[in-house]
Amino acid sequence: HYGDYYIEAVDGDVKKSDIKDGYETDYDLTCGEALLYGGTKCDDTSCEYDYTGKTRTFRVPFDGLYSLETWGAQGGYYKQAPYYIGGYGGYSYGEIELKKNEMLYILVGGKGNDSDGKNGHDGYNGGGAGGVGVSSNSNGSGGGGGATSIAFTDGLLSTLSNKKDFIVIVAGGGSGAQFNYPPGNGGGYKGGTITYDGVVYDGATQTSGYGLGQGNPTAKFCGRWTGGGGGGYYGANIPGNNCDPYSLGGGSGFINYPLLKNKYMYGYNVPTSDETGTKTYTTNNVSDKPVKNYAKRGDGYAKITYLGANNSGD
Repeated sequence: HYGDYYIEAVDGDVKKSDIKDGYETDYDLTCGEALLYGGTKCDDTSCEYDYTGKTRTFRVPFDGLYSLETWGAQGGYYKQAPYYIGGYGGYSYGEIELKKNEMLYILVGGKGNDSDGKNGHDGYNGGGAGGVGVSSNSNGSGGGGGATSIAFTDGLLSTLSNKKDFIVIVAGGGSGAQFNYPPGNGGGYKGGTITYDGVVYDGATQTSGYGLGQGNPTAKFCGRWTGGGGGGYYGANIPGNNCDPYSLGGGSGFINYPLLKNKYMYGYNVPTSDETGTKTYTTNNVSDKPVKNYAKRGDGYAKITYLGANNSGD
């Protein structure tokens, strides 16, 4: 700073009124480094990214090993008795060697909207819209939570069908809640399951779901009361294309990028896997804040941390 003035990197146009005497910055880095990293909060070793509803970028400052952490977003609530909450977002972790000036693109998933008497709107980055209420005493259902993704190319996950090789890591979003059965949570290699009349229905997987990066916008299909699908590497779909359950499993995560190592995923009560490319653990831990190995309430989150130079271990 110079004298009593500080400079802050802000989203959108900077107005003269934004620069004030003694205005403190959120960044511990210099102004130039803050602009370069593009995070919500940056220090000497890491940058964090909260939900903004748009693409954020990270330009690699120097060669070395970096950890990538992503938390998917929660689905929207059903706000009438029995007051079901939306499925929680999943967590994904991996480490990767990066070169100076490489660019990563970060899309942080948005929480699905709670039902508002009509329907819960979709969460950013692939959450599906919830179904519409059908009477004055019936709210619509919650919207699906969006996925949080990091890639070597820009664009919502749903637009990257021809660029899958550029997707590095994804944390799945939870599906929206409805009046009858709890929705699925954002997962690892599979989204969280749901159970209806004793039958277990899977969430999205690494190869199947409503679509790459997109949960089912159920308001357009089953209509009444059906919760929106959580976003993910693949977004959640209506089980068996059958509208009866009215709840959807969760969106899937993704860590199977070839250069990603020491990688794994967590989800709230999700199916597990011991395979290297799909390693998934289940947890009962959940937090409003981004906590390592915890499922996520609310909007998603992402964090990139510098671990050191010249690391070559597997």
